[in-house]
Amino acid sequence: GLKNICRDLKFMLRFQPGIYWRVTWSFFSPVILGMILVYSFVQFKPLKYEDYDYPDWADAIGWMLAGVSTIQIPLWAFIMIWKQKSDSLSGKIREACKPTSDWGPADPANKESWQELVDSMEKCEVKYHNGNIIVSPEAEACLRRPV
Repeated sequence: GLKNICRDLKFMLRFQPGIYWRVTWSFFSPVILGMILVYSFVQFKPLKYEDYDYPDWADAIGWMLAGVSTIQIPLWAFIMIWKQKSDSLSGKIREACKPTSDWGPADPANKESWQELVDSMEKCEVKYHNGNIIVSPEAEACLRRPV
């Protein structure tokens, strides 16, 4: 999810997005887009230009175009969840949300550098379990490293 996007941006741009961008991408953008979608359904009026009323089929074509583009994300999410090998629904969702093994840069040299970044960030990650902070020896070394 967001952690992977930020990591990939750090690799590509040598810059880690700040809290503003992370909150915007994870909260404000989905909420605002959802509100716009609901508003467009609620405020719908048949298509009209000055005194000319367009035929119903023109509205139908517009709704079909909007529907085809809107349904893509939930449709492909469902397909990816369906394809997972896990026995439980929560396991299928968890697996579908993970990047595939071939994810990353296509160029082998870039892929190697990217994998090094991924490995170093995973080593330095502080984990939480049942409300407790778990710091591995590798993460402790990262925390002591000068910036």
